[in-house]
Amino acid sequence: MKNHKIKAFYPVASKTKPSATYTRHYIHSQASAGLWAEQRDLSQRELMANGSTEKQVVKYFTICYNASVLAHWEDLILVDEAGKTYRIKTKPDEFDYARKDIRIAAYEFRDNTVYTGVDVYD
Repeated sequence: MKNHKIKAFYPVASKTKPSATYTRHYIHSQASAGLWAEQRDLSQRELMANGSTEKQVVKYFTICYNASVLAHWEDLILVDEAGKTYRIKTKPDEFDYARKDIRIAAYEFRDNTVYTGVDVYD
């Protein structure tokens, strides 16, 4: 059951370093305030199969099909309701192949980027 809202964006730099301005480009509309998702921790069996270290916090997110997730998965940053940020670990699995749901394995990380640009929404 998709009962959590997550925000998903990829960072865009407007200039070259060191004077770059970073902007968040959200893959959802501002009115929707995020994507509905089912969120769960990985089981011990899944952690072993996934090759995760004990220090990584890995979660599964299941969201409705969104082509932008598949297009930008390498740069995409997910933000859950508690404000924790996640990076997608591997290419998302379109497990039903009918464009209904996408399963994402993501690990928690600290985003230290300072976003000074105006946020952009799809």
